[in-house]
Amino acid sequence: MRKKKREYSIMYKQYQLGIKNLQIALQVDGLVLTVARVGFAANFFLSLYGISMVAGGGDNNFSLSALITMFA
Repeated sequence: MRKKKREYSIMYKQYQLGIKNLQIALQVDGLVLTVARVGFAANFFLSLYGISMVAGGGDNNFSLSALITMFA
């Protein structure tokens, strides 16, 4: 009986550790997902901003190429 109880406590500790690892993995996964989402949003807004800057002639690359084509 004593040995069996000890085996159960070891199994329970491993189970708790497994749950803790799973929670950490889920948190990390959530973090990765939010980072990816933020990155996507930032990319999206930057592309919108870049488009508006090109339309306004404010984008460095655009104005440089415009200058080059003007002088060429």
